[in-house]
Amino acid sequence: MDEGRQGRDFAHAFRFACYVVAGLGVLSAPARGEEEVFFADLPVVLSVSRLAQPLAEAPGAVTVIDQELIRASGARQLSDVMRLVPGMQVTPRSRDAGRVTYHGLSEEFPSRLQVLVDGRSQYSPLYQGGVNWNLIPVALEDIERIEVLRGSNSAAYGANAFLGVINIITLSASQARGASASVSSGSGGLHDTFVRWGGGTPGADFRMTFREQQDNGLDKVFDDRRNQVFDLRADLHVSDRDEVQLNFGNTRNVSGSGKIPDPCDPAHEFHMRNTALSAGWRRAISADSELKADYTFTDESADDSHLEICGSDRFNVNYGGRARRHDLEVQHILAPAPDMRLAWGGGLHAESVRMPFFFYGNVSHSRQSQRLFANLEWQVAPRWLLNLGGTLERDSLAGSMLAPRAVLHRHLDEQNTVRVGVSRAFRPPSLFEAKGDWRWVPLGGGATDYDFMARQGLRAERVDSREIGYIGEFRPYRLSLDVRAFEERIPNRIQVLPRYLEAPWCTNPDPTQCDRADYAANGEAVKIRGIEYQLRWQPLNNTRLLLNQAFVQVRAHLLDVEVDDDPSNLAKISRHTQASAPSHNTTLMLMQKLPYDLELAVSHYYVGDMRWTRNTHVASYHRADWRLARRFQAGGQSIEVAYTGRSSIDSHPEFRDSQVVTPRHFVSMRLDF
Repeated sequence: MDEGRQGRDFAHAFRFACYVVAGLGVLSAPARGEEEVFFADLPVVLSVSRLAQPLAEAPGAVTVIDQELIRASGARQLSDVMRLVPGMQVTPRSRDAGRVTYHGLSEEFPSRLQVLVDGRSQYSPLYQGGVNWNLIPVALEDIERIEVLRGSNSAAYGANAFLGVINIITLSASQARGASASVSSGSGGLHDTFVRWGGGTPGADFRMTFREQQDNGLDKVFDDRRNQVFDLRADLHVSDRDEVQLNFGNTRNVSGSGKIPDPCDPAHEFHMRNTALSAGWRRAISADSELKADYTFTDESADDSHLEICGSDRFNVNYGGRARRHDLEVQHILAPAPDMRLAWGGGLHAESVRMPFFFYGNVSHSRQSQRLFANLEWQVAPRWLLNLGGTLERDSLAGSMLAPRAVLHRHLDEQNTVRVGVSRAFRPPSLFEAKGDWRWVPLGGGATDYDFMARQGLRAERVDSREIGYIGEFRPYRLSLDVRAFEERIPNRIQVLPRYLEAPWCTNPDPTQCDRADYAANGEAVKIRGIEYQLRWQPLNNTRLLLNQAFVQVRAHLLDVEVDDDPSNLAKISRHTQASAPSHNTTLMLMQKLPYDLELAVSHYYVGDMRWTRNTHVASYHRADWRLARRFQAGGQSIEVAYTGRSSIDSHPEFRDSQVVTPRHFVSMRLDF
């Protein structure tokens, strides 16, 4: 897309958003008598500063997705739920896991968002330092809510919280007492089952969940999928002040990969597994002070061993491997003064990975990191609140990094708050970016092809962010509005670039006669700016509306680093970066309770033109999902029957032209007893 057209689209979309917001304010009539109910539901968030804070006092823009929204969305996969967040881009699952990015800058496994499950990071060295959304060990039915911080948060969570944080908070064991079971079946070979049991004793509560999903993926693509999640949680009440939480989770995923028929990329299955053990201890010292410690061990493996025959060459290929992670964190919350609250602590992280195909010769690598963090909330004056925070982190690959943040809030009145904030965040290179050696060595000898050869000197990415935010609560209208205007500057983005091979891989004195291989370099400067908002409105007791919009401009140019390629190909690199986020996307969702205990939810998504990779282009598209459900009681049991339609408007690509998303429908039944 040319810059002029992108600018015009941005301006038109922004004016449209202003009209919508203004129109809602003018046309909506006050709803009397239920204001207390509406505002009792306004959330307190935990994921921004590590302190429990109302949305209006959190040092950032937060989207909260509760269980009701998750169920109404009709989503089967966690990645699809992220479509409800302004500024997020999502691909459907196909041969690869679904991708989730914020403001673009996509990779196969996006690595600039920190994804947490009850505070446990889902970052993995096995997947190029990113998140594999197929292996997140949680069933949608077990999620209490998801808190999404839109904006950098390395000040609280260190590396990988580069552009945002997704914190998935699950139901406590005591919230899941009893039994639940559900089954879904529909088009495209869809068949899902879910079983959960919860119980306990006076001193302990337990929750056990098993979920299995199967489907045939997209049409005309070999991407069938089977996914299983087993999760066990125990909450132990050791004393009046002490609690212990134990978790065991195992996720398995088998996805189709390759093509039929193509001996150079044959159809085969990709097996992936994630096993995690965690233990947490929490002590309530006083009403405003607590101490907690958490440890997590994660073991992951992946295997897709297969033979590729490309012309006269034969290759044994396995993109998988094995990785292990250890995480230990200690945190203390206290009130050092009547007008202050402080969360501070430290953490240790160690990881190792073995991937023979991506680390030729030296197949195993490891890294360690240590960090200290602190976040202070200070009520400077009756209407002024200051949030200060930062993380000091030392990484064995990237060295020392300091990520500070300062956010000032001004409460205009009880219902309107403005905030201004600045922050700095870092993303250290992954083990693959820093040490990868990916080459193709034919069986029986022959010429070696080089795909990726890491070079020394790679530094951590840095982003400097500035934002202005507004939160309004229009109580007579039962309406809330959250607006974020932002600028994010990345002066040294890690970019994969081509370069001629050097000795000892090529000894020709003329480097242009050598083959080329990709390498990772701090090779691109990026500036992202825009505005986004989320509006929630309950005009009637049985009606809820959600409207999200984001307007984003990305500018990028290559830095003075070594790049060996045709100028036309080099131009594609920054063009891809600039088009990696749509200039405009919109989400509109209606949740309506109908007579006869029926519940209807309709979601409409618009995504503007964008590019997920340098060689793919996705034209703008509209997508509609809907769900009709009825709940009733029978024999002392709560039963819900639902019919869901996904992508029900038409068929369209959302990632590449060859992967077309077609309308899918399924029926589900759930029992709670």
